[in-house]
Amino acid sequence: MKYISIGGLCFVIDAGLLWFCTGVLGWDVWLGATIGYWTGVLVNFTLNRTVMAREGGNLLRQTTRYGILLGFNYLVTLAFLHLTAMLGMPVVAGKTVIVAASTCWNYLLYRFWIFV
Repeated sequence: MKYISIGGLCFVIDAGLLWFCTGVLGWDVWLGATIGYWTGVLVNFTLNRTVMAREGGNLLRQTTRYGILLGFNYLVTLAFLHLTAMLGMPVVAGKTVIVAASTCWNYLLYRFWIFV
C-alpha cells in the first residue's frame, strides 16, 4: 500500500506538471514531460528510500541503480508520449498508460535490485 500511495502522489505531481506546462503554458510535450518526470522522481526516490530500503541501505549503490532505471524510464516515457501525441492521444492519457506499465517493472526493481 505504501508503494501505491507514494506512486499515486508522484503521478499526480508528474501528470499535473505535464498538463500545466503543455495545456496552460503551451510548452512542447518534451519539456512538460521532462519537468514533470524529474520533479516526480525526486519525491519518489526520497519517499521510497525511506519506505523500502532495509535499514537505510547503501546510498551510493541505491542512487546509482536508481539512476540507471530513471534513464531507461525517461527515454521510454519520452518515446511513448511522442508516439501517442502523433496519434492524437491527450498527453495525460498517454502518461497514464506509460506510468501503469512502468509501475509494474519499477516495483520489482525497487524491491529486489535498488533498495536492497
